[in-house]
Amino acid sequence: MFAGSLYNFYKHGFYVFRIIKKNKDIDLENFIKRIKIKTLLIWGETDEYFSMLQARKFNKLIRNSELKIIKGNHDWCLLYPEKIREILENENN
Repeated sequence: MFAGSLYNFYKHGFYVFRIIKKNKDIDLENFIKRIKIKTLLIWGETDEYFSMLQARKFNKLIRNSELKIIKGNHDWCLLYPEKIREILENENN
C-alpha cells in the first residue's frame, strides 16, 4: 500500500511540476496562501529546482505548516523512500 501511495504522490507531483515549468508566470504565492489545512513541507536541502529560500517562503505563506529540511536533492524521496515513512510516523506519534 505504501508503494502505491508513493507512486500516486510522484505521478501527481510530476504533473504539477510540468504545469509550473510550462507556465513560469504562474502566481504560486497566491495559490499557496489559499492552503488552509495542516501541511508538512519536506524539503531536500540541495533541491536544484526549488531553493531553500522558496521552502521558507512557502512555510510562511501556508498558515498551519511545518518545514522539515532533510539531506538530499529534489529526488530525495525516490532515493530514500523509507525516510518518508520515518518522518510521517514521527509526526503521528
